[in-house]
Formats: sequence, structure tokens, C-alpha cells
Amino acid sequence: MAIKINDDNLEKIDKNLKLVQKGCSTRRVSAIQILADVIPKLDIFFKDYDQSSKDGLFVIINMFAGTFSENYKGVPRSTHFEMIYLHGQWRYIGAYRAFCGKHSIEYVLTPLMEKEKAEKPNNKNKNVVIFKNE
Repeated sequence: MAIKINDDNLEKIDKNLKLVQKGCSTRRVSAIQILADVIPKLDIFFKDYDQSSKDGLFVIINMFAGTFSENYKGVPRSTHFEMIYLHGQWRYIGAYRAFCGKHSIEYVLTPLMEKEKAEKPNNKNKNVVIFKNE
């Protein structure tokens, strides 16, 4: 399932997120957060790459990444979601609950993006903070 992330599909995405987050009360994600908060940040994060080279870019987002004090018993879980960039638009693939972890974004660059990165290694994704708790 790869749903275009736009106003018309927010209900479909929210339906999937509700299934994944059933019974969870904290560290939840909504479709509107993805559209309004995550997409603009991803566009900034990958702005140095050509639009055409991003086709097939795969990302996993964990909005609640961070470290937790020793007093906190164990590592909490949060909703992680996967997206892919296809035909000039971000698409929602799915979501799952997992440990919060330390990284808010994981990604697999396309071969064209890898080539661009090799040609200009100092310009790509330099110390960009995606979410404030990173």
C-alpha cells in the first residue's frame, strides 16, 4: 500500500494509523502531523538533491526518538512510519510500533542520489535536525 500523502487521503492514512496505535495512549502519530509537519521537514532535509533523482527514496520516521534517563524503566515505544518518494510526491507505506530509539529518520538513498552525494559530499544533509528531540 503506497498512499499519496495529500488532503484527499488523510482519512485512509488515519484509519491505518488507528489500527497500528490501537490501545496506545502516548507517542502517537496522525495523518495531519505527517502532512503538515513531516513532509515540509523532509523536503528541506533532501533539498540539495535533484527532484528526478529522489524517485524511489525510502524513509522511516520516528518522531519520538531520543534518549531516556535511567529512572525511566525501559525504553518506551512509539509509532514509526514508512514513506517513499515516487513521481514527485511522498507516499505513505505503513506504520508500526517499536522502541523509540535514538534516530528520528532512517533512509535509503536512490542510486542517483548516492551518485550526487559522492560528487558533492559536503553539501548533503549536513547536521539537519528533523525533529526537536533529536
